[in-house]
Amino acid sequence: PPEAYDPADKQWRLDRLPIVPGTWQLAPRSKARGQLAVIRKLIKQATSVVHAGDPDREGQLLVQEVIEHLKYRGPVQRLLISDLNRPAVSRALASLRPNAEFQPLFQAAQARSRADWLYGINLTRAWTLTGRQAGHDGVLSVGRVQTPVLGLIVRRDNSIRDFKPHPFYPLWVDLQVAQGQLRAWWAPKAHQPLDEQRRLIDRTP
Repeated sequence: PPEAYDPADKQWRLDRLPIVPGTWQLAPRSKARGQLAVIRKLIKQATSVVHAGDPDREGQLLVQEVIEHLKYRGPVQRLLISDLNRPAVSRALASLRPNAEFQPLFQAAQARSRADWLYGINLTRAWTLTGRQAGHDGVLSVGRVQTPVLGLIVRRDNSIRDFKPHPFYPLWVDLQVAQGQLRAWWAPKAHQPLDEQRRLIDRTP
């Protein structure tokens, strides 16, 4: 949380924005402290470590953050498994690569993570405090993913609310041809009375 960087940021104030950490810090969640302690004990005994996170940038980030948080300085190999059948796992174990090769992937995920933090913390506080000035009570949460998704849901909900049913008229003709019966559909033109789905809405010839 922001107050971990500066206690003054525990209180939400517009004049404290934007909040930009000078040095980024990681702290384990309370529920994960026990498991992290187990990993810490084991990693102290290790002469090498195999990074077996998911083979994508988020998998690279999650495991490497733990390795770096525990200040492990020994060799780290990267295991890439995309299929859990035995032959695929055996091939992956025989093809370990230096984890350093995946540093750009880690940095990309880290940049995304930090950008999400900056975006969410600063805009949530800015919107919430501005909303309070306008009489809105509560937190206005903002996120890089959640806010666009919420926008899509609201627009869809509004379109359902504002929907007005109207009749439309599909036109087709069944033709008998040498190979059997054929159904031909009328193809409308742009100048004709159509709705947004390009369906005929006027029966007038």
